[in-house]
Amino acid sequence: MAIDPTDDTTYSYTTSATIYDSLGNEHIVTTYYQHIDEAALDGGVPVGDNQWQMAVYVDGGEVKGGTDGVPYALETDARISFNADGTLNQVDADPSTAGIDPIALTFTDGGATEWMSGAETQTITLSLNGSTQNSGSFNVGALTVNGFPTGRLTGVDVSEEGLIRANYSNGQAIPIGKIAMGNFANPQALNKIGSTAWKETTDSGPVIAGEAATGSFGQIQAGALETSNVDLTAELVGLITAQRNFQANSKAIETNNAITQTIINLR
Repeated sequence: MAIDPTDDTTYSYTTSATIYDSLGNEHIVTTYYQHIDEAALDGGVPVGDNQWQMAVYVDGGEVKGGTDGVPYALETDARISFNADGTLNQVDADPSTAGIDPIALTFTDGGATEWMSGAETQTITLSLNGSTQNSGSFNVGALTVNGFPTGRLTGVDVSEEGLIRANYSNGQAIPIGKIAMGNFANPQALNKIGSTAWKETTDSGPVIAGEAATGSFGQIQAGALETSNVDLTAELVGLITAQRNFQANSKAIETNNAITQTIINLR
């Protein structure tokens, strides 16, 4: 019996998944499963036990040439078969071929080959690997979609290994670079050329390039100020100077108040 999405008597179970086109728009793809009677004939031969028919549809209004609200067929004659122990035996749009192959879902109408959103024409690959048939009720144990909607940059973080990741609002975290590190055989012999800049010398030896958390290189702590970049002596002198200036100003104000009070008390 042909599966008709508008007639629930033509299928046994159904499930849906969200996919994304090249512009990040969402589309709902619905899969219908019909259990085939073992006595049903296929080319005059009974199909046998544990056979299923599968059909996949998307809303026709999302496809050029389709009609809004009318299911648009991506695949209508895929066959699924299971072994006697419930493990998956075969999945293919062509029942004459053996094996468990991912099903390529493409638009069936030659005139309707593009999304209404203007996104690129795409082939949707559906894999049923790991599916089983047993006495339990129909259940989708796991569903993985490798597409994602449009996202905006929400932040950047750096791992202990120096890997820089850009985080987006759609949940994606994309590596965009890695911090390079360098070491020297004698770091004390480096030539200081700026407040935090150093240059190699003959005594320091050439730079030894590497990555964080490998070999003799330490880990990177993001968002922290390295204490070795702060001149504690200069900071302490500045603090003492500021304190003395404050005390001197306080004394000047106190002396001024005393003089003013003396003048007021004169008669």
